[in-house]
Amino acid sequence: MQRLNRADVNTKWRSSLALVIGGGLAGAIPQDLPIQVHISGDELVPLAVTDLTAIIVQLAQNAVAHGADQIDLDWNTDRLMISDNGAGIASGNQERIFAPFFTSRRDQGGTGMGLAIVRSLLNAHGGRIDLVDSAKGASFEIKFVRISSN
Repeated sequence: MQRLNRADVNTKWRSSLALVIGGGLAGAIPQDLPIQVHISGDELVPLAVTDLTAIIVQLAQNAVAHGADQIDLDWNTDRLMISDNGAGIASGNQERIFAPFFTSRRDQGGTGMGLAIVRSLLNAHGGRIDLVDSAKGASFEIKFVRISSN
């Protein structure tokens, strides 16, 4: 809960997506998990490195837990798409996946806090995350509202 509470503090940061993928994920997800990154335009994401890493790690760990062996990230200035080739999310669970304590993996130790924390982190930075339709696996769209620096 401490991480969820801390996510409500809004700070202005910008982090390199390439840097996070290149080094920040070491040890957090399987080494042999292919992560394909496509960057269009500015590579800087409006999040602190720790928060961006936490979000990508959480989504990657969820993907691996549901059978994914590949993750694709597509960053385009104010929108990050994160998709995997795992089992996806059952239609009956799609409305609840961001709710605190909801999990489809309680018998395997899931707490149901990961996606709630991701949503809270993004809300604190003027962002939002949505599950989007995908032919295979799960696909999330993260959008950021442009904040002018006055």
